[in-house]
Amino acid sequence: MNEEHSIIKKQLKKLRDMTRNYRAPESACRSWRRFYHELKALDFRLSEQIYLERDVLRAKLAQNNREAELFRELAANEQAEARLQSRDIGRLEMY
Repeated sequence: MNEEHSIIKKQLKKLRDMTRNYRAPESACRSWRRFYHELKALDFRLSEQIYLERDVLRAKLAQNNREAELFRELAANEQAEARLQSRDIGRLEMY
């Protein structure tokens, strides 16, 4: 995903450079002005999506992974404790 984001960001930069930051020429008709306006909106939406995927979702995923690891450790500890208790009960029954 990072590679895709980098490619898109480079393409958007190139598009901004080619359109002088989405400024339509003075002589442009309404259709061309609208086209430049829509390009700028697309740039904003794609940049926002990249931000959400890179910064927000990745952080949430990392947090979920940490929580999942803690739950696995907790379950492993509980299983180990149950095995120890089972052994202890078995030993007590012998007496």
